[in-house]
Amino acid sequence: MKTHTAHQLRLEPLGEGSWRLCDHSLSPNDPGCLIAYVEQLREGPYEITWVAFSRHRERYDSVNDVLRAANALLNAAGSSGPNKPAPIPHLPPLVAR
Repeated sequence: MKTHTAHQLRLEPLGEGSWRLCDHSLSPNDPGCLIAYVEQLREGPYEITWVAFSRHRERYDSVNDVLRAANALLNAAGSSGPNKPAPIPHLPPLVAR
């Protein structure tokens, strides 16, 4: 199954060894464009604090691993496809008397 992604992930520097991971396919004014905060640890790996999905932390060996994980999470979040709308309860028709 092919997965098409329109995400434009970018790491924006915040300081030495720290970045903000954003999806630039969304407006910069959209709070949903912030995906995670990334920090390079002294030992070498990258620690990522997810903002878009939950507030948990994970570690990755490379920036490429960080970007792959973010793409996978974004694709999984949007892969459910179109859903049938929830039915709206209606009142029974009025009976003419």
